[in-house]
Amino acid sequence: MGPNRIVIPEVPAGNIVALLGVDDARAGETIVAASIKDVAAPFERMKYISEPVVTVAIEPKNPNDLAKLVEGLRELTIEDPTLSLKIDEETGQVLLSGVGTLHLEIATWLLRERTKLDFTVSQPLVRFRETVRAASPTFEGKSPNKHNSFT
Repeated sequence: MGPNRIVIPEVPAGNIVALLGVDDARAGETIVAASIKDVAAPFERMKYISEPVVTVAIEPKNPNDLAKLVEGLRELTIEDPTLSLKIDEETGQVLLSGVGTLHLEIATWLLRERTKLDFTVSQPLVRFRETVRAASPTFEGKSPNKHNSFT
């Protein structure tokens, strides 16, 4: 995202670099020289703290643009692993999930800029996932005025 490209012959460990020509690589994958491929250990899969919980449905205004729209969405999910794409085969509905409404707004803006397609985006639907993982000890508390108790 810097203003200039600087071509360098090698990158020392600890630096971040942008690579051209590695179209099959995905975020979080390890790239090593072919000469040490058998002895180099891959990095562990990246784990993200947040998961996609906000979902929007995306539909092209022209049905003939559906394939191009889906291809653009697949490219976005490759670039941003926190996006999730689901296509319902029975209904043909295309669902894009992200970690927040702003995240999805940016993703749909990028999609519109790159594909130059006209599509509609539904209102965001927030999915809540809550569960009890273990029983906690009983806790009893009283309000400062001693009129209310909580257990």
